[in-house]
Amino acid sequence: MIDQLGTFGLTETQVKVYVLLLQFGRTSVAKVARKVGVHRAEVYRILRQLVEKEVVTESKKIRPVMFTAVAPEKAVNILLQQQTKRLEQLKEKAPALVAWLDSQAGGEWLKASVLLVDDDEFVRRTLTRALVKAGFKVDTAPDGKTGQEKSRLSHYDVALLDLRLPDMDGITLIESLRERNPDLKEIIITGYPSLQNAAAAVDKGANAFIVKPVKPADLIVKIREKLQCTSS
Repeated sequence: MIDQLGTFGLTETQVKVYVLLLQFGRTSVAKVARKVGVHRAEVYRILRQLVEKEVVTESKKIRPVMFTAVAPEKAVNILLQQQTKRLEQLKEKAPALVAWLDSQAGGEWLKASVLLVDDDEFVRRTLTRALVKAGFKVDTAPDGKTGQEKSRLSHYDVALLDLRLPDMDGITLIESLRERNPDLKEIIITGYPSLQNAAAAVDKGANAFIVKPVKPADLIVKIREKLQCTSS
């Protein structure tokens, strides 16, 4: 029966305390605590919860404060009414919940997020348009400092970094971003290709190296390839 009482909104410990009160009649916190085997502060907290649920009453006119369990039939009716009220509240919220779940069915919240750091506004605008159309969430920054600030405020799955930025190079930015997010995938994009640059980028942890002018289709393939490596 104790398990069945739990279905009416009481925890196992609350049920035990209530049953003890039925056995003892009016009693103190100390007596219940000794019987349950837990600290008096915890027992008092549980008794206060039962008082709020209206299945236990307290008498403050005497010291120590005494607690009494209401009659079983009354307690069950009170708990049943509370559960019924809770169910009605849930029914009222159900349509909104269904609508929200429907809105998420397309997987919008699962989109990978991309941070694009490039001082060329045309590049930022062009790549952003293509990436959003491909289903990515995109944030941009015109320089390394702005990219660092945005990485502190948001989580990104992929960073597209220009090798030469107004305030720092992409290699330095890789190290900074990687400190905050070790799982971040970095792809260097540059108009100044060289074996030395590529080697330095890979050495610092870059996951790919793409030469400008960047073809959006090729970049999207590369991003998905790197994300697939993460999930597999």
